Amino acid sequence: MKYYETDLIFFIIVDHKSDDTCIPPYEAYKHFDEFGFTYLGHRNLGTFTDWGKFNKVLSKVYEQVSEAFIEDDTEGSVLYFIHKTKKGDRVLSLSKLKTLEYRIYRKLREKLKNYISGLKQHKYNYSRLMSMMKTQTKQLCRNF
Repeated sequence: MKYYETDLIFFIIVDHKSDDTCIPPYEAYKHFDEFGFTYLGHRNLGTFTDWGKFNKVLSKVYEQVSEAFIEDDTEGSVLYFIHKTKKGDRVLSLSKLKTLEYRIYRKLREKLKNYISGLKQHKYNYSRLMSMMKTQTKQLCRNF
């Protein structure tokens, strides 16, 4: 991903005195706006009472994020699962979705890091590293 300026980009606010995961994103954005902070926006995927529809939307988002390119977009997305009630909204959980490209680069980086440290201890050889990398990359790509 290319960055065109230097900036701190805010995502969410966590209240460390609370048992909640974080405050809902749209509440955090109000605070960010108040102080002129840069933040990533969000896309509302809907409110669900039907488990099947919820799973369809999640599958579609997973596919969209997986197929995105790091250079064109980002390394992934964060999903906020929010319970909405008349008393207020509460974030129940977060989930990170990473692009397939990011996951492959991450796996490659970890394998190379372990390979280099293993060279010093004579634990790894190049053929074994390549074999493991090919197998694990195929596993990541099996649905694409």
